[in-house]
Amino acid sequence: MATVSKWTPFGVALNITATGSTVTRISATQYKVAINVSWETYWDGAKTNYGMSASSGGVTKVISTFGTKRSSGSSSFTGTYSISGNNSASKTVTVTFKNYEEDWQGNVTESATKTVNFSVTVPAWTSYTVKYNANGGSGAPSSQTKWKDQTLKLSTTKPTRTGYTFQGWSTSASGSVSYAAGANYTANASVTLYAIWEAITYTVKYNANGGSGAPSSQTKTYGRTLVLSSTKPTRTSVEDNGTITTYTFKGWATSATSTSVAYTAGASYTANAAITLYAVWSKSVSENLYDVSYNTNGGSSVIAQIKTKGETLKLRSTIPVKSGYTFAGWGLTASATEVSYYAGGNYTSDKDIVLYAIWTPWSHTVTFDANGGTGDVPEDFDVTTGDVIAIPECALTKKRNIFKYWCTQPSGYGGTRYYAGDGYTELKNGGTITLYAIWDITDIYLYYDGECKAGEFIEDDSMSFNNDGTVNYIQFIEGSSAIGLSSTAFYVSELLERSVSQLTDESGVYLVDELGNYLTTII
Repeated sequence: MATVSKWTPFGVALNITATGSTVTRISATQYKVAINVSWETYWDGAKTNYGMSASSGGVTKVISTFGTKRSSGSSSFTGTYSISGNNSASKTVTVTFKNYEEDWQGNVTESATKTVNFSVTVPAWTSYTVKYNANGGSGAPSSQTKWKDQTLKLSTTKPTRTGYTFQGWSTSASGSVSYAAGANYTANASVTLYAIWEAITYTVKYNANGGSGAPSSQTKTYGRTLVLSSTKPTRTSVEDNGTITTYTFKGWATSATSTSVAYTAGASYTANAAITLYAVWSKSVSENLYDVSYNTNGGSSVIAQIKTKGETLKLRSTIPVKSGYTFAGWGLTASATEVSYYAGGNYTSDKDIVLYAIWTPWSHTVTFDANGGTGDVPEDFDVTTGDVIAIPECALTKKRNIFKYWCTQPSGYGGTRYYAGDGYTELKNGGTITLYAIWDITDIYLYYDGECKAGEFIEDDSMSFNNDGTVNYIQFIEGSSAIGLSSTAFYVSELLERSVSQLTDESGVYLVDELGNYLTTII
C-alpha cells in the first residue's frame, strides 16, 4: 500500500492511497494487478465537491463524481502491465490520481494529478519441464523448461547406443518419432521425451564364385541372429579335352579363395558386420570322352572310335578279315567266346573299352585221289583252321612211274604241293579239298621231243639216250659218277655240279665243258 498525504490540488488537503491486492501473470509479457484506491480529506470535517479518478495499467476508474461534496471515496480496478522475461520479477505499479472540475456539460475544465507508487512481485510465467530419456542409450540431454505459449527449441544433443542409430524423440518409450533433435516444442505441457532407436543393419551379400543363382542379399540387424538363405547356387560342369569337371556346392566362405566352409546354407549368422559370402565348390573330374578300340585278335585292323558321355555310339560296321576264320562279333576279353557286340551295334556305356574279335575257324574235309595209281589211298580227314596235320606217306603204286608228291591240282601244276610229312595248310570254309597223287615215269629222258629234259631228273633216276647218243643241255646239275650203263640208258646216283654242254657216246660218256674240254669220264 502507498499513500500520499496532504495533497492539496484545489485548496483542500487530501490523502490518496493505492494498494495492489492480487498480481496475476497473464502472459510472458503481461501481468495484471488488482488495485484498491481511496481518498479522504486530510482535515476532519473538510469536504470537497471536486471529482476524483485513479488511472493505472490502462484503466481509469472514477472514484467520486464532480459536484457532490464528500470527505472520502474509494474504488478498485485491475490494471494490465507489460513485463519482459519469464521469471518472477519485482515491479513498481504507478497509480495516477486526478482531481478535476467540470463544466455544466461535463467537460473537465480544471484538473490536477498526483501519482502513487507501490511495488508488486510478478510471478514467473507458467512453465513446463521437458525431460529426456535415453531409452536404453546414454548421454540424454538435460531437462529443459518450456514456457507457456512459447516455442521451445529442443536440445540438439543426441544420445548414443551401441549398435543403434538415434532416430529422434517420442512421447512414449515404444512410440514413433515425434520430434527430431533441435525441433520446436510448442505444447503447453510437461513431457518426457524418449529416444527412438533403429538398430544398425548390415548387408549380407552372396557371391556364387563362378556359379550362378546366388541368393539375394539379406539384412542382418544388430544383436539379432540372421538365418542365412537356404538357397544354394549351382555351377555348370566344364568339358575339356575329354574330361568333365562337375561342381558341388559345399557352403559359404568369407573369401573367394577359401576352401573351408564358414557357413552352410540356412545356418545362423550372428556377427554384427556386413559381409560377402563366397560359394565354396568341391569338384570332381571325370572323363567325358571314352576310347572305344578294336583288337581284331590277328585279323585286319578296325579304326578306333571315341564315345561322348551320355550319347550312344554306333560301332564300326567294318567286318575284320582273318584268313581261315569267320568273324562272329566282338567280345570283352581276348579269349571271349560269347559275342557282346556286333558290328554296327550300339555302345552306350560311359567308359573306355577294348573290344576283341571273336573268330569262328573254318573247317573242311580233305580227301585223297590216287590219280591213276593203285593201292589204298590215305583216309579222309577233317581239318579246322589252326589244326596241325601232317601229310601221310603214300602207299600207292603206278607202273613205270614213281610217286613224287600230293597236289591240289590233278596235273601237278598250279596247285599246292605236299610231300609226305608236310603240314597241311589249305584253308577252306566248308566243303572238300582233294589232294591228287602226282606221278613221274621211271626213265627220265635227257632229250625228248625236241626239248632237253635233263633238269627234271632226280637222284637214282635213269636217263635215256636218243639213238644218236647226243644231248645238248647247258645247266648246273648235281651228281658225281655213273653207276651203270646199258645200250639205251645210263644211271647216276649223284649229279655232277658242272656246266654240262654235251654228253657223247663215242668211246664212253664224258662230261664236256663249254669250251669242249673233257672234264671227267663217267664210263
